[in-house]
Amino acid sequence: MKAIVYAIIMAAATIACQAATAQGAQAVIKAPPLQPWQARRAQLDQTIRAAENGDPTATKQFDQVLTDLEKSPYGRTPIENLEIMGAYYLPNEGVETTLPLIVTNLLLGWYDTLRFASSSGKAEILNNEHFFDKAFVLSNSDVTAKARAFMQSHPEQVAKLLAQGFGYAEKSREIQSYDRHWPTAYGLERIICASGGDCKERPSLPKDQWDTAWLEAKNQVNRYFNVKPATATR
Repeated sequence: MKAIVYAIIMAAATIACQAATAQGAQAVIKAPPLQPWQARRAQLDQTIRAAENGDPTATKQFDQVLTDLEKSPYGRTPIENLEIMGAYYLPNEGVETTLPLIVTNLLLGWYDTLRFASSSGKAEILNNEHFFDKAFVLSNSDVTAKARAFMQSHPEQVAKLLAQGFGYAEKSREIQSYDRHWPTAYGLERIICASGGDCKERPSLPKDQWDTAWLEAKNQVNRYFNVKPATATR
């Protein structure tokens, strides 16, 4: 993970230096500004950590986060929801109850990534964020081990739970209650722009390719859980 981050930063540094040299200025590598969902996610992380340490105010705040999620399942980005699943639902509700919800967010999140992330952004979400592992590794090792054991020993049940999660996601495929462009917060381009380089936005995937992206996202989720790939339904 550190190697990937380092490679991205160094590539950004090279391009920013070239841009600055052309302008007769000294290049400075800067972190890109946080998008609103990232600032909210940072606050969520602080709340979860404080609640785990017994802070009563944070515990009350996290209870409200859970209430909000149950009232509005798509009020946050998939990556935020996966962290909530891993921090609370998986250890407290169990893998059978939580897996369809995890799958829903994996599918929606990777669909967003395929449509709106750059190549370096996809790599960052997949490898640095450990997107597909995220919900399973945030709790203690016992919870992670039990979840892995269940998924390995009950493949037919896992396949049914995946289908359930896919069904939820299908109904909300184009929902706009959260920022569907959240993957644009990742990748080399934002670092280059913040550092004085080219700020040209990467074009999104054309809409006529979104059905293909949806199927590809489903297949990626299936591969993660070692389930037979999906077939086109449209």
